[in-house]
Amino acid sequence: MMTTPEAVFHFRVPPQPLQARVARENVIAFAASHGIAHQYVAHFLSVLGEAIANAIEHAATAEPIDIELRLGSDRLVATVRDFGIGFDTGASASSTLPDARAERGRGLPIMRSSADIFAIESFLGKGTTVVVGVVFPAA
Repeated sequence: MMTTPEAVFHFRVPPQPLQARVARENVIAFAASHGIAHQYVAHFLSVLGEAIANAIEHAATAEPIDIELRLGSDRLVATVRDFGIGFDTGASASSTLPDARAERGRGLPIMRSSADIFAIESFLGKGTTVVVGVVFPAA
């Protein structure tokens, strides 16, 4: 696997469900251009998809979603930032999945348990920033 010591790629997508595909395509192209193995990209996309879906669904704003990818020698990390309504992260601090019959509440627990790197910061009225990443063997 060939990687650049620190490669960065920044893009924005409108908060529309169909734009999640555009984001995935950008990630795939970025990872492929740096020789990241498919299994790491697939895992990363599943975690990142949750972060983007949450931003699209819950931000309640027309402002584009900022996505920054950072590739290090042993990790791929994304920062997803929306400029929406934000929320109380303390109320969503649980890493436990909700009851199987519940229709909502799986996104953050899935990201927490699936990502090697996870952080969230949200401010009411100012938006939410989620950092997710995967670690892989250094080249």
